[in-house]
Amino acid sequence: MTTKKQYRNLVQNKDLSDEEFEERWEAFVLKKQVEAAIDDSRVDEIMRQFEDEYDLTGMNINDKLALEQIARNSIEIEELQKIQTQARLEGSLMQVGTVSRIIKDLSSVVSSLQNDLDISRRSRQTNRGETLDEYLPEMQKKARAFLEERLAYIYCPECSMLVCNTWFTDWYSHNELHLTCPRSECQHQFTVTSKELINNRNKNIDGVLEV
Repeated sequence: MTTKKQYRNLVQNKDLSDEEFEERWEAFVLKKQVEAAIDDSRVDEIMRQFEDEYDLTGMNINDKLALEQIARNSIEIEELQKIQTQARLEGSLMQVGTVSRIIKDLSSVVSSLQNDLDISRRSRQTNRGETLDEYLPEMQKKARAFLEERLAYIYCPECSMLVCNTWFTDWYSHNELHLTCPRSECQHQFTVTSKELINNRNKNIDGVLEV
C-alpha cells in the first residue's frame, strides 16, 4: 500500500495544507480498507444479477471490466454507508463528512460508467415487463418512503441547524447520541435519546420544517 509520505509527494497533494492533506489521507486509507475487505463472491453475485436483469449482448471485454467496476463500487458504497451510519450514531461528524465525500465520488464514477456502457437505457425485464426507465423511479420512490418513515432528524437546540439524520435498530432501548453542532458560530453540545425522538415524530425539537 502507498505510504503516507509517498501519498504526500503526489502532485495533487503537494500544495495542500497539513489539515487538508490529513483529511485526504484519511479518506484514501478508508477507501483502501473497504476495497481490500470486499469478497469476490459478492462481486460475482452482482454480475449474475446484471446478466439476469439487463440486456448485455454485444459487450466486449472492456465493457465487462467496466461492469465489474460498477459492481465493486456499488459494494464499496454499501459498506461505506454502514460506516457512515455507525459514525452518526457515535456522533463522529468529521468521519461522516469524510465518508460522504467518498460515497459522492464513487457514485459519480458509477454514474459515468453506466452512461459509457449505456446500461441506464437498456431494458430491465420484470414479471410485469417494465423497462429500466419505469422501474428505477418506482424503486427510488419506495426507497425514499422507507427512509422518511424511519429516519430521525436531529437539530441543534440552539440554532436549529440540521446536525444529522440517523435511525436505530431498536428505538425503544435507551439509545443516546452526544452531539456537537458543526456550525462554527454555535458549537453547542447536546444529548438526544431515541425515546425522545419517538415521542416527537422523529425530531428532537419543534418549530422546524419537515424534510
